[in-house]
Amino acid sequence: MVAIVIVSHSLRLAQGVEELALQMSGGDVPLAIAAGIDDPQNPIGTDAIAIMSAIESVWSPDGVLVLMDMGSALLSTEMALELLSEEQRSAIYLLAAPVVKGAMSAVTSAAAGLSVTEIIAEVDLALCAKQQQLTPSSTAGEVIPVISPVNHCDEWQTFCWTIRNPHGIHARPAASILKVSARYSANIIVIKGDKRASTRSLNELAMLGVRLWR
Repeated sequence: MVAIVIVSHSLRLAQGVEELALQMSGGDVPLAIAAGIDDPQNPIGTDAIAIMSAIESVWSPDGVLVLMDMGSALLSTEMALELLSEEQRSAIYLLAAPVVKGAMSAVTSAAAGLSVTEIIAEVDLALCAKQQQLTPSSTAGEVIPVISPVNHCDEWQTFCWTIRNPHGIHARPAASILKVSARYSANIIVIKGDKRASTRSLNELAMLGVRLWR
């Protein structure tokens, strides 16, 4: 299974992200944090050795995705990679996505058993759902990504549901849909009006904007 590492200048910030990620994934995904430095007077910072240890603690040949909060965290992470073996480095991916949203996308996708390539593509969409919510409808199309490719066939089954969840399909219901649908080899597409989303994408589901009774 693909593992996740969170690198932050703040231990509290990283612990908060970890708490959210564990709730979203059900604790099924290997997750480690490397945050702050061992200095009670100045605890804010990053430590390359701590990052190396965090990566080693969850390392998997399936891949390790590393999310970092700010620029110097990237520098420390790059230093940490130099301390690891070539084999280990070959399975480590540094991601540019925002830490919180990126981590949620990564853990839910990993929990569903997606490949490292699929997860990276999903994490790259991490900002799109929020951008769509905040962008006026006249320009919303500029931030909507292309739907995941679908292999069309003659054997389709169609079902219709009315959403009764007061908050619609937000992050946690979307994560549940992703996890359940990943058990099947079928292409499962959710359609709302003229929008559609793959159930293998947390962010595409969120961008449908499904609300109560819709």
